[in-house]
Amino acid sequence: MGVGAAWLLSGLPDSGRLLSIEHDGARAGRAWSVLRADPRARVQLGDWHDALLEAPFDLIFAGAQSAKTPEALPTLASALRPGGTLILDNLTPRAGLDGTWHAGDPLRDAAFAHSHLHTCEVQVTRRECVLLATRTA
Repeated sequence: MGVGAAWLLSGLPDSGRLLSIEHDGARAGRAWSVLRADPRARVQLGDWHDALLEAPFDLIFAGAQSAKTPEALPTLASALRPGGTLILDNLTPRAGLDGTWHAGDPLRDAAFAHSHLHTCEVQVTRRECVLLATRTA
């Protein structure tokens, strides 16, 4: 826990801040044990919606499964500053989807169709890809 956030923190400028939202108290505690030495970091116990009170953001790494839905996408996009980036990870590459999904993947389709996001898909392994979406307006 907290290792991904620590990696993001390592690339953050001195003036930046990192907020990690954890829905489970034990996970939040483990994440805080990794991040607490850096004053730019904060771990908060709650739901990802709780972080929206601090918008706008330059970067949102949407790790919660409940944030990876077509319904959540407009909320996440509006929480970004213009030029900010949304990362959606742990997705199956389009080429790896079976025939059932060839008619479309609702999250992917919503990200590519969103009027204020410029989205690209990056395959990171044979079985995984991420969507990177930049807010344009």
